[in-house]
Amino acid sequence: MRKILHEPLAHFFLAGGLIFLLYALVGPDDTSDRRIVIDNGVIERLESAWQLRTNREPGPEELDGLVADYLYEELFSREARALGLELDDPVIRRRLAQKMNLLAESAAQQAEPGEEELLAWYEAHPELYRTEARLGFRHVYFSHDRPGGSAADDAAALLSRLEGSGESVGPDLGDAFMLPRDFTDIGRSQLGRLFGDDFASRLFTLGTGSWQGPVPSGYGYHLVYLYGVQDAEPIPFNGSRDRVLQDWQRNRYEQTEKALLEELKSRYEIIYTNEALLLLGSE
Repeated sequence: MRKILHEPLAHFFLAGGLIFLLYALVGPDDTSDRRIVIDNGVIERLESAWQLRTNREPGPEELDGLVADYLYEELFSREARALGLELDDPVIRRRLAQKMNLLAESAAQQAEPGEEELLAWYEAHPELYRTEARLGFRHVYFSHDRPGGSAADDAAALLSRLEGSGESVGPDLGDAFMLPRDFTDIGRSQLGRLFGDDFASRLFTLGTGSWQGPVPSGYGYHLVYLYGVQDAEPIPFNGSRDRVLQDWQRNRYEQTEKALLEELKSRYEIIYTNEALLLLGSE
């Protein structure tokens, strides 16, 4: 008997027997949900999904396989729901919630606003439709790890020597740095990612044509020589229409999702136990 129980096939039949026993005990007797109808709508959906993946129609054998896969999924999912297997499975609950979320997203994507509505969105959010500010600069770096924490003082001392000297500096000045000394054309966002947002913001307040600083970053201190600055400029509506449509649809989706959530909340009585409120820190 012990040898039989150690066989993998025996484990399979034992597990299957437990599942069907559980279903016999708790499964519903109602036969109204015991019919699976495979009609033209099902076939068309399966064919459409196949065409989206492969860019061609399925052949007869492939279509038979699609129907078999659909039937397998439908049978097992219905039995799983009948057993209540989704109730205590966070993965399944999350997937079901995601499917509801996708319904709201799909509804938003199918919405087609008129040109006047898109233009109104564009004009209400001018900060979203601008070119990125850019600049070019050279810098001399002073590390936080300098002996005695003298990076800021050493940078200030070198600045007094560089005043009026132009952009050229010797390679021996400052400390070795992992990033280039020269950036001829860099956008505001990339500058922030490389040196930090505070550093990037400070550079865009400096004038051009002279050494300035020290400017702190997460690495240390920098003396900076700006070659030039290109301010952000508005992008015309015609040049940003596709992005405006995407932003409008995303906003519509967020509104739809919020409205759906509130509607669903109104259909349920949501109760917090006293113990849960204590854990949440609520009164």
